[in-house]
Amino acid sequence: LSYVLIIDLRRILNLLTNINLINDPQTVKVSLMIGTQLASWYSLILATIYFSWMSDGPVPALVFEIFALVVIPINSLLNPIFYSGLYKKLTGLMWRLWRNYVRKLFQSAVEPIPNTEAADPNASTDPNASTD
Repeated sequence: LSYVLIIDLRRILNLLTNINLINDPQTVKVSLMIGTQLASWYSLILATIYFSWMSDGPVPALVFEIFALVVIPINSLLNPIFYSGLYKKLTGLMWRLWRNYVRKLFQSAVEPIPNTEAADPNASTDPNASTD
């Protein structure tokens, strides 16, 4: 049975690559829109289920307020961005920012730590020690 599934999956993938749906810009846009819809609404459903099972009382109103005031408006903002193609520019910008951040982080990890000790190796580390 598993071999049949693998063969069928290969046929489907070959069919998709021959049709070239994976590289179609409209398919990418619609997939991003559907994906953000699913992510936002499933997170609300999962939060509701979590609070329903974990607490004895009803789901706190704050959960619905957060989703109504933050998550759903962000989702509504993303749809025109995906439809216009602006997401390509935004992802490019985010990728460049991420690469710069990682580069700076790596450089700070690799740079030697400056020597903060006194130049005289015989100097006392006791701040109350008198100098004669």
